Amino acid sequence: MNERRPWAALWRASAGLGGALRWARASLCVALVCAGPVACAPGPVRPPRTIIRAGRLFDGTLAATREHVRVTIADGIIAAIEPDEDASLVTIADAAVIDARDATVLPGLIDVGASLAGEACRGGLFGVGRVAQALRSRLAAGVTSLVVYGASVTRELGLQSFIDTSRHRGPRIFVGARLLATVGAAAVEAARVEVQHVADQGAEWAVLHVLDRGATAAGVQSAAPLAAPADTWLCAAVREAHEQELRALVLAENDAATYEAARCRPDGVLLASTAWGEPGARQRLRDARVPMSLLPPATAVGALPSPTLLEPSLAPLMLASGPTACTVASFDEEPALAVLRTWVEAGVSPRTALLAATHGSAVALGLDEALGRLAVGFRADLIVVAGHPDEDLAALHRVRLVMVDGVAQRVAPAPWYSSALAALHVLWSWIKAFGA
Repeated sequence: MNERRPWAALWRASAGLGGALRWARASLCVALVCAGPVACAPGPVRPPRTIIRAGRLFDGTLAATREHVRVTIADGIIAAIEPDEDASLVTIADAAVIDARDATVLPGLIDVGASLAGEACRGGLFGVGRVAQALRSRLAAGVTSLVVYGASVTRELGLQSFIDTSRHRGPRIFVGARLLATVGAAAVEAARVEVQHVADQGAEWAVLHVLDRGATAAGVQSAAPLAAPADTWLCAAVREAHEQELRALVLAENDAATYEAARCRPDGVLLASTAWGEPGARQRLRDARVPMSLLPPATAVGALPSPTLLEPSLAPLMLASGPTACTVASFDEEPALAVLRTWVEAGVSPRTALLAATHGSAVALGLDEALGRLAVGFRADLIVVAGHPDEDLAALHRVRLVMVDGVAQRVAPAPWYSSALAALHVLWSWIKAFGA
């Protein structure tokens, strides 16, 4: 089969079928032809340079917030960060100037675990319209990158194609595939096969969901130093993911699963509220330097075990919103901000929460030399916020500008045809997968 023309397989498959399917095939052709000029229109012209005059700059590190700073961006990269000494400066030749002297500039938020599964993400063609809406909501709340999982890898690849940040459509997407842990003699080989399969599909992350590890708890909750990974489904899946050049994220629902994750050394661990109870399990993650995130309870805002758990000096911490990615409402209900708000209500400082949502998440992504900080040579993923979010997270409800790769994103409601375009991208992704 010709891999360069995947649509041919679908066309031939429908050629001998009834009139209804032939009509649908013709309708698809018309839709593709009509949507082509819109979907393929060139993106906005990026100015040679963009200069942001920041009243305050939080750079995503432990350094103190700087005041009156000028950030120069060229080709999507931060080219310079220097004092803004000329208060009268308004225009600069060959550069677009953004006046943020009454605001705070900080790195864009990075969400390492946003699930696209569940009722909230369904409806319409593969639920694409609702998901596209949710992604726009995330962008408006300051999320510039996120790992999505839980739905079909093919659908997520279509959404990734649709986003195309140069066209103001949403945050940068990393595609994940959710795999459920299994037990038994064949579990190790099953893990390898499952990870290889999602890697072949094009996934970038393997999200390993460990539902129950009670039977192994006695074997892993000892005080002995961390040993080499046991030959379990989880450790085999993590090793195979790394061999396939995927990142591995573990969703642990009890303490035993957390202990096992510490031994297997994934790239990050999401701790459900049912896995908060055992301090020793979290200590093992800290000893292994595995980035972690605590997901708030699904029913109500709950207290974390201790705010000291989240201090950046103790362990890498990352932001993950969990199984609520398709919540589309006011900013007060935006999942990523809800997680940060839960941490602060438990006693964590706003500054520590922001460090987790920026640099900490970039560490989990393996991109901490490109994302998560405002420094020369880093990607220009940043947000402009009215207020002092490093002192009061409520300021994150007043995001004035979101920039991804140096391109200012459109955070207003999407045009009427946006959901249709997203569905076409997903449909094309399915056609390519069918013809491969």
